[in-house]
Amino acid sequence: MIKNIIVYPDSINANGKIFIITVSLVLIYYHSRYMNYFVLEKDYLLIRNENFYWKKEQIELNDIYEIVVEKEERYRRSFNKKYMRIIYKDFSDEKYCADLLYEGTWINLKNEFEKINIPVRIEC
Repeated sequence: MIKNIIVYPDSINANGKIFIITVSLVLIYYHSRYMNYFVLEKDYLLIRNENFYWKKEQIELNDIYEIVVEKEERYRRSFNKKYMRIIYKDFSDEKYCADLLYEGTWINLKNEFEKINIPVRIEC
């Protein structure tokens, strides 16, 4: 009778450690792009990232024409990503993913925008 024998190395060499660290950092960077959150201030909308705390975008509320919350449908149902598309008054737009926000947070954000007369469409 033949038994399966798995031999583990006593230690991982330097190249293996560099590979593991590199793959981990690439995965963290890839998934961190989707971790945005939004802060509504008096005259500005701030867009920040959970992991890249030094990144901050500031958009004047006077420049915003409309906001659309949408879902990207090309993934399976469990992996749909929610985006906030900001349409400016010159009809250019920018899209920001915010995967970590709950449904109630999106509705609260919609209500806050409607208080300051910015129309919001939720299409997901």
